[in-house]
This record gives sequence, C-alpha cells and structure tokens, in this order.
Amino acid sequence: MLASKEQKLSKVVVGREGLSFVSACGPGKKSFWNVAPTDNWDADVAAGKKLALELRDYLSEDGSPMMVRRIFNDMEPSADLSGISVGFMSGIASMIVGSADEHSEQLVPKRH
Repeated sequence: MLASKEQKLSKVVVGREGLSFVSACGPGKKSFWNVAPTDNWDADVAAGKKLALELRDYLSEDGSPMMVRRIFNDMEPSADLSGISVGFMSGIASMIVGSADEHSEQLVPKRH
C-alpha cells in the first residue's frame, strides 16, 4: 500500500503543467516547497496566498490531498517562516474556514 502512495506522489507534475512550487531535486525525487522569498514581507505573503489558490485548483482537478502533508514537511524547519510560507498557510486556513477572500488579513501575522 505504501508503494502505491509513493508512486502516486512521484507522478506529481512539476512546473508549468503542475504546481509552480514543486520541482525535481534529483533522480525520482521532488521538492514540494521550492520557493524564493524576497525581503518584502507583504509581497511574500501575497505570493504565498496565490500559491495556496494554485494548490486548491490543482487538488480539485487531479491532485492527492496527501500532497499537503508533503508540502508542509518541505517547508522551512525553523520557527521563523518566510512570508511566502505564512501567506500559503494563511491561504489554506482561509479556505478551511470558508473565507478565502473575506477576512483573510486577520489570519496573517504582521512582521514586527
């Protein structure tokens, strides 16, 4: 059973035909969170929210919901997440509570 889950994840399309933030990182391996934060917190948060929408659209078509776990596992391991990661998780949280457009600013911590 585990092998079939791994086979399904290995078929995730990267780049233009799939998720822009998933990339190949070796023979048969993928990075499920390949992003490049800038020094602009607000722009990074907005970019992360767009990536959450991209994931939503991908999953609604042909993605595995287990990919969310893989993405979170590949995010920065430190407590100081980038604005892109914070925006992404905020976007996911907004979708969960049903307010992807309304009140989403309340779910994003401001950088001090």
